Amino acid sequence: MKISSQSKKPIIAIDLDNVLADTLGRWCKLVKERLGIKITKDQITDPRLRNLRIGARRSVLIRLLRETWVDWQNIPILDEEAPEIIERLRSRGFKVIIVTSRTKSDDLFISSWLKKNKIRVDDIIFLGYWRRKSEYPDLDMLIDDDAEEIRSIIKVGKVGIIYTQPWNQYEIIRGAYRIQKLRELENILIPTYRHS
Repeated sequence: MKISSQSKKPIIAIDLDNVLADTLGRWCKLVKERLGIKITKDQITDPRLRNLRIGARRSVLIRLLRETWVDWQNIPILDEEAPEIIERLRSRGFKVIIVTSRTKSDDLFISSWLKKNKIRVDDIIFLGYWRRKSEYPDLDMLIDDDAEEIRSIIKVGKVGIIYTQPWNQYEIIRGAYRIQKLRELENILIPTYRHS
């Protein structure tokens, strides 16, 4: 594991959508409510909603995805153990941040969701929709459901951990770790890094 500086806490960046929050699960329900189109996460082959042929334009689907956080109270947490796991990692010397493609305009919704779900992190970084997470320099490892983001972070010499979702379950990413639950992070990170 490459840590950028031995004198600082290693920084774990966690994606928000579809790693902590079941955003696309809620989005599927929103598509049904607003457009009358039934879709499940198993039908999604790309978290950016490309090549999704369900009878609606991608621009409409993206707009609904951006609106999902307005109804933050109805976005489920993906892993009930997340608050406890994140807190344990923080207590073991890791700095845990959220790095999201969401924009700063979602800050109130996201902060409220995190508080409701008792998830404490050291910072939230809003990159916006068009920036790659690998462009953010202050992280040592990234946990994300987007295979493109994981490939990009590995390419710049950092640790990539893919969080399994239906759209990435068959992706093979050289050099990446794969997890299905956040508790698996401890098996990857704790033996590799000993904080003194």
